[in-house]
Amino acid sequence: MMLINHVPLALLAGGAVASPLTLAPRTCYPNENDKQLCYRPPNGDPQGVDIKDVQFIATYLRNYGAQTRAGRLFNMAAKDTSGCGEWQVYAHGTAQAVAKHIDPSVDTSVLFADIATTIDGGANATPAQQAAALIGCGTDGGSLGVAVNASNPAYSGSTYPKGYVTKGIVVKIVMAGSGHPPRQRRKPGQAMSSEGLFNDRHPGQTGSSALTPLVYMVCLCELARTDSINCHARKPAVSSSYTFYRALEPRPLPLAPAPMSIFPFASPSHELPYRYHTDHPSLPIWPQLFSMAHTFRLQHLVVALLAFSSCTIAVGIPDIYTVQTGNGPGSCDAHAAVLDEWLEECIFSTDAALDAIDTYDQSKSVRNAMYAFFRVPTTSKGDSDIIQEIRKFIEDVFDFYNMSPVNDKTNFWLHCDSTFLSEHQTTDAAWDLNGKEMHNSKNELILIQDVDEYKLQVSGKEKPWWPTNITDLNGYYFDEDGGHFCSATNLGVTASIRRIERRPNGSTLAPKDERIASIIICPSAFSNPRAPNNYRDASNNIVLPGKSLGDCLPKSATLLHETFHAIFGEVMLAGPAEKYDIADVINLSALKSQKNIENYVFFIAHMYLLFGQANAKNPQDPVSVPKNWDFKVTGTRGKKTYGAVNIIP
Repeated sequence: MMLINHVPLALLAGGAVASPLTLAPRTCYPNENDKQLCYRPPNGDPQGVDIKDVQFIATYLRNYGAQTRAGRLFNMAAKDTSGCGEWQVYAHGTAQAVAKHIDPSVDTSVLFADIATTIDGGANATPAQQAAALIGCGTDGGSLGVAVNASNPAYSGSTYPKGYVTKGIVVKIVMAGSGHPPRQRRKPGQAMSSEGLFNDRHPGQTGSSALTPLVYMVCLCELARTDSINCHARKPAVSSSYTFYRALEPRPLPLAPAPMSIFPFASPSHELPYRYHTDHPSLPIWPQLFSMAHTFRLQHLVVALLAFSSCTIAVGIPDIYTVQTGNGPGSCDAHAAVLDEWLEECIFSTDAALDAIDTYDQSKSVRNAMYAFFRVPTTSKGDSDIIQEIRKFIEDVFDFYNMSPVNDKTNFWLHCDSTFLSEHQTTDAAWDLNGKEMHNSKNELILIQDVDEYKLQVSGKEKPWWPTNITDLNGYYFDEDGGHFCSATNLGVTASIRRIERRPNGSTLAPKDERIASIIICPSAFSNPRAPNNYRDASNNIVLPGKSLGDCLPKSATLLHETFHAIFGEVMLAGPAEKYDIADVINLSALKSQKNIENYVFFIAHMYLLFGQANAKNPQDPVSVPKNWDFKVTGTRGKKTYGAVNIIP
């Protein structure tokens, strides 16, 4: 079976954007220079890399570098690279890119974009440019000094580190070993531009991730056995939340329906309701599915995802999630551009929050915000354990958005609206993964109500719903609303899956890294009139001091909130303990505030509105912040809010 828990994707998101990965000590050679050197006899040993992997690395680094307006910088300081140290920049498949600092007399800073050009000759390189780049060494690999584009304004701008130069780094393409040193996260206080990169493999992973197709999806409703069966709600002014148990009554708040439980049921074969194991030939695999919901009113949703495939690299939403497309219900096609803008806002804002935390000791505004949202004493130091724990949560989200390392996108699904669900009756035949009727070993028809694990799910007003047009996501959703889940007040929902195999001697829980997360974004998340369209509008809409930060969260906050749930799951608060309104959020205790997702969402928004930059060349840029605002707690006990107090020049 499969136990579906909230996905703590810190494992899946892995080491991600990290401190430079230092390789074995190296030596400075007098004749080592920045000229192209291909590893062929007598100059070196051929590395046997795959050209496609080399190109993948270049494309990834180019895209990664372009995710900030000024362009990301790769720094190697002399004090950190004594003895001509080498840092792994990125690894994929058979190849890895390594940066070596060959001039111990200088501190060097170059654009990731220029490292990419050094590898492949440029985004639209001519054959001659490719031949002069590292990719021109073919499968042999080689080394070459960074091809610096000195005319790039990043090298003369304010973000370029003082005292650094562009010379002194050579890039190498070498064979990726069978195992790389553990990835490290960037150090507290280390600037975003000084990070090295990372290997995109999960620890111990070889090749692309794959799971044997599951049989059919059911859910054991003994929900009290697990801490991860939770629902939560979010409203702009009034919040309500409930832990999902069968007999639970909703709290008497407006627009709070009964909990919603959705349990998929599927099989890859229409002849039999399950696939036989060779070691236990009479035993099927049964998944158990649970989830959390993020809505304006309480709901509960679980989705089963059955297939894995390799991920491709890019910077858009479709390369992070398996996005439902097409003309059918639940498609995100109409929102594709907006979702990509949301992703950009999430990347920029989490980046700003990380950099802000790194200035904790110097910035009174950051210290005050950390106290307001996480109850961190203002006398704390920036390297304290609690500050670094908070920082790590945000960094894991940032890393996930930046695909570092690259995750299998079939572990992450995204749908827009719940209208892809159609209502079935409990007396209908149970369908398998392919939408075919299921039969038992006697060839007798199996009804939905015949499945023991479903009986408790239909004891009240719940009804089975089936996804009409998503064969990879087939399963029954038990709820009173089901296909009407995305009502006018709902924002979205996140679900996660974990496998359990039922065997004669009991159930075996699959490893924690075998999990899948799914998000449904509701139409109201795109049209909510109370939320600014983007950070640019949020900044411009703060026309008077005192405006609540709760009214300044852009629509992209829904994606950010759901991402936290997808990554951390039950690690964060859920159920009645979780809070969403700004007045409730700032009144939480230290322990609860540091585990409440909306505290992170508000903190990130505050830091971006405080430190975000205006885009003078494109004032309509959604991530542009034309006016910087600080916020603080205002009001008296019981009527507190978090309001804008002044414009930062």
